[in-house]
Amino acid sequence: MNNVKKIQIIIYCWPFTLSGGGNIVLYNLAKIINDLNHSIFYAKMYDRDQKNIENNFCNNYITQDELINLVYDDYTIVFYPDWAIERFFTPLITKYSIIVQFFIEDKTYSNIIFDKNILHYMWEKPLHKSFKQLCFPYYKNNYYNKNKERNKTCFVIKKGFYFHTNINFIHPNDSIQIDSLNDVDDTIVNLFNECKYFYCYDPHCAFTIYAIACGCITIIYPLKDVSKEEYFKTRLFYRNNKIHNYGIAYGNSEEEIKFATDTLAEGEFMYKELFKSYEDTVVDFLNDLKIFFKEKSLIQ
Repeated sequence: MNNVKKIQIIIYCWPFTLSGGGNIVLYNLAKIINDLNHSIFYAKMYDRDQKNIENNFCNNYITQDELINLVYDDYTIVFYPDWAIERFFTPLITKYSIIVQFFIEDKTYSNIIFDKNILHYMWEKPLHKSFKQLCFPYYKNNYYNKNKERNKTCFVIKKGFYFHTNINFIHPNDSIQIDSLNDVDDTIVNLFNECKYFYCYDPHCAFTIYAIACGCITIIYPLKDVSKEEYFKTRLFYRNNKIHNYGIAYGNSEEEIKFATDTLAEGEFMYKELFKSYEDTVVDFLNDLKIFFKEKSLIQ
């Protein structure tokens, strides 16, 4: 193995910012891969805007010209999140490419390109038999319980209208909307610490977890015809045959609010460990790649 040429995984991303969960996790993936000090694989970033902003995750960037020159390189993989394909372009299919679905909805499959040299993974529990799970969430430690008096409520819509055909809002009229608030500073952190309830209309929003870390109960607006068990078992809340949903109410029924209230204290510490546990899927992913490249006779 000492003589094996290392294979670079180039991760397609936006310019770095601490806001925007779908992008920061890509930098986190690079960090996890590089921290493993794998004998075969290492990660670089490809910033689509070529700003190459310095950060605490991965500063090993590749330029556009370098990427184009590596299209047919045996020892290069380009890693595309599906939002890049869905919103912007048909990807530059290198000799070996990887596409990752960030959501489980069937509608996102329409943009997937199937090819013998393209591997597919999903962020949450895969519904397609040829997909495996690859999940690399980043836990923001600045979200924590400051034990303040709680006399407010807040809510977020984000991608709610994408997943719900009709929304009958269940938050109080004086509830504070956080969609436009800054996630980089402590604005939302402090608000979560002042709120008793957080109403979430986006079924894929990380704020559901960060509110709980701040001691605020999360109330998820239920998906039509999707039960509580089905909802949690098809998202990152389900890990190692266990549902991790302390502090969360699925809907605003009295029973659900009681469950969330009774489990909130334990929930404040549950999700950091949950996020960490998903690093195992990155290890599995690299093992899959090792097998993939062995089959191509590029490594021993």
